Amino acid sequence: MNNSNYRLPIIVAVAGIFIIIVLSVIYVLTDGGKPANDPGNKSISQTPAPAGQDPAYTDPDPALIAGNEDLHHMNAIIKGVDPDNTLIIAQERETTAEYEFTYDGATDIRTAYNRQITATLLKPGDFVSLDYNDENHLRRLTGSKDVEIYKNVLQRTQDDVLRKITVGDRLYRYEDDLLVMNDGYFVGLDTVLDMDVISLYSVGNHLCLINVEHGHGYFKMVNHSYFNGGTLRVGKNMSMEITDDLYLTLEEGEYDIVVEHEDFYGEATIMIDRDMTTVLDMSAYTPQSALKGYCMFEITPESALLYVDGVLTPYGNAVELTQGEHWIQVAAGGYTPYTGFIEIGDSILDLNIMLLPAPSKTPDILYEDTSNANDSSAPVPADTVTPGPGSPQSGDIVDSTSDTGEGPGGAADGNGTGDTTEGNGTGEPADSNGTNEAAEGDDSTKPSDVNGTGGTTESNDTGEPADGSGTNEVAEGTNNPGTGNAVMTIKSSEGAAVFIDDKYKGTIEGGSLSLPKTPGTHSVRLTKEGYITRRYTISVEDDGEDAEYAFPEMVAE
Repeated sequence: MNNSNYRLPIIVAVAGIFIIIVLSVIYVLTDGGKPANDPGNKSISQTPAPAGQDPAYTDPDPALIAGNEDLHHMNAIIKGVDPDNTLIIAQERETTAEYEFTYDGATDIRTAYNRQITATLLKPGDFVSLDYNDENHLRRLTGSKDVEIYKNVLQRTQDDVLRKITVGDRLYRYEDDLLVMNDGYFVGLDTVLDMDVISLYSVGNHLCLINVEHGHGYFKMVNHSYFNGGTLRVGKNMSMEITDDLYLTLEEGEYDIVVEHEDFYGEATIMIDRDMTTVLDMSAYTPQSALKGYCMFEITPESALLYVDGVLTPYGNAVELTQGEHWIQVAAGGYTPYTGFIEIGDSILDLNIMLLPAPSKTPDILYEDTSNANDSSAPVPADTVTPGPGSPQSGDIVDSTSDTGEGPGGAADGNGTGDTTEGNGTGEPADSNGTNEAAEGDDSTKPSDVNGTGGTTESNDTGEPADGSGTNEVAEGTNNPGTGNAVMTIKSSEGAAVFIDDKYKGTIEGGSLSLPKTPGTHSVRLTKEGYITRRYTISVEDDGEDAEYAFPEMVAE
């Protein structure tokens, strides 16, 4: 029997199996024969982002692309969100071009840390990266990570001719694309005054956006002819002659004022609101005959403060007012403030005002990574830490309209906010230029106040920050003759930041803050996020004894 008759079929079968295996391998390696640019080809890695592009940007997920449509990319700043019409208005960064984009439930909206959110959490001033099609329909929106924030700047030099702003040794240049926000609205750069506290948002040294953190308002008097030629004192640091056209621009906050001329005298506490004019009617302090009326206020809660025409007014009994229109403000801690106008006539007006509890603040979710919030062992990314006042940050917390509050040990800034300082032993901010001055007997590291220009204070064991000269000095008051070891204790709301003569001194913890006693007359400013800034004047005696100054609890904005 010939064995070759059996070998031939076996050889043919083996060859057939080998050919099938080879063809299968070729099919798998070519992913079914799809072209390299096929969006459905999942085996292709994403193309690296071009040089200079937002580091948060990655190519869109092919699953988001309908068919083979081309997508366009843009780095932009949000100027408005219209959820009713599903529109997002944005200005392209480094140009003045403004665009409207539509979105829908399929639009992928994410934080810079890849957490998915809804369009309702977007706010004017947010820095984003956009991917959209030819019809300006958004396929993806992502929070940007390439924006550097310099929080709460007061001391600065602005040159409108050369278009630059200098803060310490840092130089920011701006062009026509610069956006300016004040209280959530876009305004002109000419509305920002030197007294305003601002935050700077830049890419490199190109300034993209300015946000006014603590602004200004205006003050004038009416029916004050009997006081003309006399003196107006605002606090203890400002005085001037009273004239017919007296009109003052003041930082927002509360002020004690005194007006006097010969036998006429008046004093009041006024409230200056941002971009508002507080009018003080002086007829109550002069013999002028004016028609009067009364208003009975029933206010809940009873602890609320009432301001009539910007003047703090007790309301236990009927309040006497001149007939006509008056502007009122009611505020209490933990409640939403009320403002409005009332009309006083010749009969008693009964007015009931019930303040509503303040809603919880929406977290700045677009640029905050909380994915590891419940994992104590998870590392915290360096760029999720918000810098203290005077400390620029390269990171992605770029919400220009609000702050996240005080970090551990962080002091409030110029508008009452506070931030944790990276690398700082206590988390407190530095003074006006971020350099360090030694505080006698103090081994802690303390950062800069709202005027800061020098950045984060790292591993500084000398204590108090510098005074603005760039050299290390003993903290003010520690070597003053006559003080000895005496201290002065400041008491007010927990968490309030204390500024003495506009220099940051610390945060009230456990109800008080103790400082070396410095004789003389000093201005005290108390700030806290979400509360009205308070200003007081104290006179400190040179008696070598400890002193205590207790101020009223702060009132929520």
